[in-house]
Amino acid sequence: MKSFKPLINWQGEPLLLQIIKKMLPVCGTVVIVTGFRGDEVEETVKKLLDAELHERIRFIHNPAYAEGMHGSLKTGFRSLHQSEWVLFHFVDQPGLSNSFYTEFTEQIDPAYNWIQPRCQERNAHPLLIHNSLFPLIYEPNEYTSLRDISRLLVVKKKLWDCNYPGVLLDIDTEADWNNFLNQWDEGTV
Repeated sequence: MKSFKPLINWQGEPLLLQIIKKMLPVCGTVVIVTGFRGDEVEETVKKLLDAELHERIRFIHNPAYAEGMHGSLKTGFRSLHQSEWVLFHFVDQPGLSNSFYTEFTEQIDPAYNWIQPRCQERNAHPLLIHNSLFPLIYEPNEYTSLRDISRLLVVKKKLWDCNYPGVLLDIDTEADWNNFLNQWDEGTV
């Protein structure tokens, strides 16, 4: 993308801020793992987010962000060891409604440790991950992605069939962004 994705302005606010506001009603704390332009992200969020919500937001910088997303994932999960569940969310799914987050977190069930939305017969994001899986994510091992971890027998996966096509989004290019905007305008996200 030609723009810095977390701070792309859509409907009057940066994408990241919109997602934070939707997560706060269902999450006690929102942890933002930063890398490239991390200071700018932190400054922007703090400036635009209501002051009383600042204490529920934590920023963690991954100095090795250039090595890829899995390093940032490890950095974030290491900081959340006392959490029972983590709602792992990408910045490129801004179209999900508040009701998605409520319905998704209502899927938590002690029989599972991995909860994933599914739409149009495709597994999607965000994810709910139980703390029993955290060490597999942040401790040194041969797993290089969440996909590797999701295939392990220890993962008790619940797939939640939902009617939120926005879970399928992956906005990485200008064409992806324009496609999202068109879908949004048509009401199909």
